[in-house]
Amino acid sequence: MIKTIVSDLDGTLLDADHQITNYTADVIKALQVKGYQFLVATGRTYDTVKPLLDNHGIQCECLVMNGAMVVNQHGEVLYDKPMINAHVVEIFTLLQELQVQFQMYADIGTVTDDAHAARLAFGAHMRRKGMRDEEIEQIIEEGGFCQFAEEIKNIHDFLAQGHKIYKIEVFGEAENLEKAREILLQKEEYAVTNSFENNIEITDVSAQKGYTLTAMFKARNIQVEDVVVFGDSLNDLSMMKLFPNSVAMKNGVKIIKEHAKYCTCYPNYEEGVAKVIEGLLADGDLHHIENN
Repeated sequence: MIKTIVSDLDGTLLDADHQITNYTADVIKALQVKGYQFLVATGRTYDTVKPLLDNHGIQCECLVMNGAMVVNQHGEVLYDKPMINAHVVEIFTLLQELQVQFQMYADIGTVTDDAHAARLAFGAHMRRKGMRDEEIEQIIEEGGFCQFAEEIKNIHDFLAQGHKIYKIEVFGEAENLEKAREILLQKEEYAVTNSFENNIEITDVSAQKGYTLTAMFKARNIQVEDVVVFGDSLNDLSMMKLFPNSVAMKNGVKIIKEHAKYCTCYPNYEEGVAKVIEGLLADGDLHHIENN
């Protein structure tokens, strides 16, 4: 029996403006009133997720940074899996050598080696996705993106202070971005994925959405068969593989659709997750959506 719903955010639960619509929020609240558990599983940091939920009064647990941390509905950290310091140094050095811009999600917030260059790279990345400058400014201001806690000039000194790095995200020109991806994918100790076409997301290999959720649900005696997961991008692949009731968005990338059991009839910008959940509330199962 389905008891728990887990949804990715960007490209999945959020609309084209990267927001939760009123309709989607109402469906989530109706789901919770009926006794279902709802969780968010995203590559974002918690500080960029919280405003989205608070805007609609949604309270739920959040798996953030692709599984490197789980935060409860009160903002308290339930679990974290930082990267090994030696791995952080190796990646930091590689990305500087390739001259690609990156940001690192740390225990003190988001850090980078060059805040100005990172903001420019983020803006260029979002323009490639079709966003206008005013929209980019709005998402930076309201979404908490590119709000850097510190510029890191010496990664050894930073880590020696006891700081933790949970995830490293890369933006850059296509050639060097792909060069970085090719090198990083050869390292079995890293999980190398993406949530957009032109980015790279790196965590510890054990810090992946599907692995973290599986361990968490096992500790709570929740069976994987009782969970529905929604996703659209490569960083959702571990969920698609590990949960039998996996749902790919209509706008999802090919590999996600290939591994998901179901595919929605609607994309994220037509509130596809909410429409599937409404059917679940009405029928108690997922038979109303397309079975791959």
